[in-house]
Order: sequence, then structure tokens, then C-alpha cells
Amino acid sequence: MTVDTLTITRQLVSAGFDRQQTEAVADALREANRDLVTKDDLESAVAPLATRASLYRALWLQTGAIVAAVAGLRAIVSRLPSS
Repeated sequence: MTVDTLTITRQLVSAGFDRQQTEAVADALREANRDLVTKDDLESAVAPLATRASLYRALWLQTGAIVAAVAGLRAIVSRLPSS
């Protein structure tokens, strides 16, 4: 986000602030906005996490399917006549 310090300064001067006060306020706003995160920044940081979560979900589903298949085969084998 861009801070329009000229507009801020003009508004503060017209409200009765002196030049030193307006510069301090403009500098503080510029400094505060320097560390802000944009929506695009946040989305690009979260996207890999969403991909990782979907991969883990798929792995859990596959593991569950394998466990169920093994349990089913075990049940079938246990019913076979022993020789």
C-alpha cells in the first residue's frame, strides 16, 4: 500500500499541525505500512500450505484404503480351510 505523504501533510497542516508534526506523522505512517501484508502476499504464502494439506489428506485416505484392504484379505484368508 502506498502512503501519499504529501496529501497527509497538507491535511495535517490545514488542521493546525506544524511542519515537524506533519513530517513525524507521515514518517510513522510510512513506517507502519512498510510491514503490512497484502492480500496477494497472504494468498501466495498460504497456497503451498493448502497444497500440502490436500496431499496429507490424500495420503490418509490411501492409508485407510490399504488398511481396509488388508483387513478384508485377512478375514478372507482366515475363512479358508486349512490344509
